[in-house]
Amino acid sequence: MVRRTGAALVAAPVPSVDTTAAGDCFTGALVVALAEGHALPAAVAFACWAAALAVTRPGA
Repeated sequence: MVRRTGAALVAAPVPSVDTTAAGDCFTGALVVALAEGHALPAAVAFACWAAALAVTRPGA
């Protein structure tokens, strides 16, 4: 039996310039954080901040 619990993270309030590849950035950062041994909540937070930073710049 799998028990699921919910958690919520608030997106970082950044000015969005270009959202191209934001999902790719999020996924890559999440994989890196998990591969480095971080717990899932910390890995997701890291990925959120990486994607937030990515959308503040133009281009993929």
